[in-house]
Amino acid sequence: MAAHREYFDYLQLLLDRAALPYCDVHLPNLTTMAAMVAELQDMNHMVPWLNSVVLGRVLHRLLPGLLKWHGSDHAIWFHGNQVQIHLSTTCYRFPEVSKARIAYEMFSDSRIDWRNDFDQWQEIASRSDGQI
Repeated sequence: MAAHREYFDYLQLLLDRAALPYCDVHLPNLTTMAAMVAELQDMNHMVPWLNSVVLGRVLHRLLPGLLKWHGSDHAIWFHGNQVQIHLSTTCYRFPEVSKARIAYEMFSDSRIDWRNDFDQWQEIASRSDGQI
């Protein structure tokens, strides 16, 4: 677990806020791998090797009922929102927050004091510009 601390910390953050990063999929329990990796890398500037392969393995190992399918689209803005690039990515449907939190606690073998008691995923308020 220590070798992938950033990935576990990121998953704990997602579960704690009960909100997934914004993507072009408009349901609160859906997001794309590209959106998660972009947010993860943005939060960890000093760790350039973070990638979707390891994040996907961590997600599938910890979360029961995680579904995925390929062929989703994710838009990324470069150079101050002047250039938009579309990536083909994998879409993930997350299980209920309460079930995912229990699975995370069982895997980490510790009790976590979550900041809220949401049992369903919440919308992130600032989705108007298409960025994370």
